[in-house]
Amino acid sequence: MAKTFTREEVEAHKKPDDLWIVIHNKVYDVSAYREEHPGGAQLLIDVGGIDATEAFEDVGHSDDARDLLDPLLIGELSKEEAHEVVETYRPNFEVVSTVNELRMTSGGSSVLGTAAIAVLVMIGGGAALYFGKSLKSIPTLSLHQLRGQLGGLPVSRATFASGGFWKGFATAAMVSSVTAAGGFLHLGKMMEIQKDFQKYAPHKAVSLQIHVRKAASAEPVLHPQKYRKFPLIRKDVLSPNVYRFVFKLPKPRDVLGLPTGQHVAIRTEINGKMVSRSYTPVSNDSDLGRIELVVKVYPGGLITNYLANLELNDLVEFRGPKGAMKYHSGLCKSLGMIAGGTGITPMYQLIRTICEDPKDNTKISLIYGNQTEGDILLREELDGFQSKFPEKFGVWYVLNTAPPGWKYGQGFVSKDTIKEKLAAPSSDSKVHLCGPPGMINAMKKNLTELGFQAPGPISKADDQIFMF
Repeated sequence: MAKTFTREEVEAHKKPDDLWIVIHNKVYDVSAYREEHPGGAQLLIDVGGIDATEAFEDVGHSDDARDLLDPLLIGELSKEEAHEVVETYRPNFEVVSTVNELRMTSGGSSVLGTAAIAVLVMIGGGAALYFGKSLKSIPTLSLHQLRGQLGGLPVSRATFASGGFWKGFATAAMVSSVTAAGGFLHLGKMMEIQKDFQKYAPHKAVSLQIHVRKAASAEPVLHPQKYRKFPLIRKDVLSPNVYRFVFKLPKPRDVLGLPTGQHVAIRTEINGKMVSRSYTPVSNDSDLGRIELVVKVYPGGLITNYLANLELNDLVEFRGPKGAMKYHSGLCKSLGMIAGGTGITPMYQLIRTICEDPKDNTKISLIYGNQTEGDILLREELDGFQSKFPEKFGVWYVLNTAPPGWKYGQGFVSKDTIKEKLAAPSSDSKVHLCGPPGMINAMKKNLTELGFQAPGPISKADDQIFMF
């Protein structure tokens, strides 16, 4: 019989070297696995001592990851404290063929098409049977063939029995029925909406134009549980340790299918172990046929150094979508953002989506902290959005070491800076955080002291303080 624990007993084990978690009412000791976790040790530490079921499922772990849990199992929650087990939806995708045309046909047009066939069969066939004049040779047509024949309104070559009157009458009946059916089909076609994907040229590199969002690809490009490989087609050095990577999707008009606010996982084998890290693309579904990442390379970064050493056409494994945030218009009226370093990438994804949507009136205020001016990522794009959409977006840079004449903030992001630059706490305001752990902890403290509701250990999209 499995050993049972109370939630209070589990909660006592939340130190880095003594780390228990609960997943689907089962208790796991992940202390020894902490440093091997592909997403980093901090992710496990953040959910130490609590129920991590929701966080585990939100990430979309593979079957291999689930198998890794088995040797870490030490027991389960007591029956009194166990939650009801709910079967988790884990989709399995099948590869399907892709067509260039998206056709949306109203129910009415389908009914009219069927009515046309019925009219033809009933009138034409009925006329022949009624008058007792059997046809010598009527071509046998399937329903599909008959529908195709109606497009050009051909007259059957059937040879009628002798008798000019009956022959003429039957022929007239057939022609009339075909004409009526053709009219029904023409009316049905007028009720159809057709769009050919090939009429639209792929959207180019990041721009400040307002884009109409393209229809999604007919088959998913990303898979939430299986890694898929995409080739590197472009690699730009933005600064000595910052790169822009562009990866090619299978088809020129494919979209990534990544909800705004979510991210992807990249995986590779390093020193005999599989390692993965999460990244937020700076591209979105307006950018057809590609994924774009802006990545800062750190001396000890396993995946960042792997990416920096890639050659063109090298294949990289991607999986997703991942994350608890799925942004939608109307989430709040005032969205504050505090980012540090590479934490700007999920913020940029939201900024771009909101600014390029003329129907989204969310007001964004960004505080972006860095060590030096040269460390600011995507500055040209951020300044461009602020210039073009001043009613929607404003940015305030904060540098630890500022150059002479610097017109923005200097030092650390303080409580006073937050109070001055971001909207006050209310039911219509939220704040998103992304950056180094030390910065995030300090910002959570500042925000809660200013009156914002403290977040739980697992981020939820509707939290007043959301942490990427």
